Amino acid sequence: MALIWLGSFALGMVAVYARQQLNDEHQLTFLHKALASSILLIIPLRLYWRLTHPTPRQPETMPALARAVAHYAHWTLYAAALLALPVSGWFWSSVAGKPIRVLGLFQLPPERSRGV
Repeated sequence: MALIWLGSFALGMVAVYARQQLNDEHQLTFLHKALASSILLIIPLRLYWRLTHPTPRQPETMPALARAVAHYAHWTLYAAALLALPVSGWFWSSVAGKPIRVLGLFQLPPERSRGV
């Protein structure tokens, strides 16, 4: 999953910053969206695995407050990286009227926000 994230991020950065040098058919944006949208399909599997398999125990010498902060920071990273980023990308592509094809197999439906 980390490789998908890193690849999608790198492709997105290249597609944005090299837009002037690339032609309209460069396909980097398509590849970025395809990789990122595949994350939406993997997220439920990752969350299921995380909830059904125990995590390594934290050191007993670690203070209780530090353990609690680590626990909540971990779940905050899950919420931000696994949910907020892919959903925000889907939202912004929908607002811009740009379709998102998942690995070239099917198209994600556009987000239907009333205020936008």
